[in-house]
Amino acid sequence: MKGMHGITLLELLMTLAIMAIIAIVAYPSYQHFILKGRRTEAQSQLLMLQLAQEQYRLRNGLFAEEPEQLGVLDNPYYQFAVRNVAETTYTLQASAVGPQQQDTLCTTLTVDHNDVKNPPSCW
Repeated sequence: MKGMHGITLLELLMTLAIMAIIAIVAYPSYQHFILKGRRTEAQSQLLMLQLAQEQYRLRNGLFAEEPEQLGVLDNPYYQFAVRNVAETTYTLQASAVGPQQQDTLCTTLTVDHNDVKNPPSCW
């Protein structure tokens, strides 16, 4: 039976086992990458809100107290809020919702009027 080529069941099982091991190792890294990407998007939106907050104050003489006044962008993974509003201070906050809550160390991101970003390890 010269010239007969084919894949044996053993070769097929070995290939499937190797693919499964690769998937088991790669999936957590993929999940972390996705969470980090969503967090980066929320950070970008916080910085845009920070700029909008300063523009709002220039136009109105005071800081906005509601994110809707700043033109909040739609984000299915974070909820935005304005906190600690006073005459000269504010804090913008992004809180993780849904699957983004798996980003356990960075579920709440903030930036204030002095450009202080918390938690620092998440920025």
